[in-house]
Amino acid sequence: MQGRSLKEAGIKLVLDHAAEWKEQADLAFDWWLESVAEDRFTIDDFRAFCEEIEFPEPHHPNAWGAFTRKLQGRIHPVGFVESKRPSAHARVIRMYQRA
Repeated sequence: MQGRSLKEAGIKLVLDHAAEWKEQADLAFDWWLESVAEDRFTIDDFRAFCEEIEFPEPHHPNAWGAFTRKLQGRIHPVGFVESKRPSAHARVIRMYQRA
């Protein structure tokens, strides 16, 4: 269990350093989820929306992953797709739908 504990500690640390960003991202995500999101979506879709509305990037790219982990209960995974973000180098990411 040490690996899982270290993972959770890392998620907490990155979100602690991005607390103000996370609060604003939570509000933006809730609005996006109810108003814009398709039935199935990726966090890349939300990130694209954030870029369109000029929502600020977090202090570190890992904040996106940490933020996504904290959305459990509002969304749940339904599959995997390749990321379309060029910087993601076609890595496999989760697809979600509303919980």
